[in-house]
Amino acid sequence: MLGPILGGFFHWVGNVVASVTDLIGAVVKGLLTMVGGVVGAHRWILGSAETFGELVESTFDLYRRARYEAVRWPLPATPAEEQATGRALTEYLCWGSVAETPFARPGG
Repeated sequence: MLGPILGGFFHWVGNVVASVTDLIGAVVKGLLTMVGGVVGAHRWILGSAETFGELVESTFDLYRRARYEAVRWPLPATPAEEQATGRALTEYLCWGSVAETPFARPGG
């Protein structure tokens, strides 16, 4: 008499366990897909930022002469002079000048 009832109960428990296992598998699969998407987006953003940085650097290199001419500063003659003059030019462009003349050249 209990045989068919227990058989049905165990069949029902087996179906519940299978459903819960499928649900857990789907949740884990969804989480892994989300993590993969986030990692992929992170890599894409870093790659895009690197490309943007290279383009900005190239623009500064390409228009180097124009920057000096725009503020009426002489072009540096040597790489060592370029570093010092470049720092002074950056400070001037970022913060302005407190000198008497609006276009005060470094060292003069």
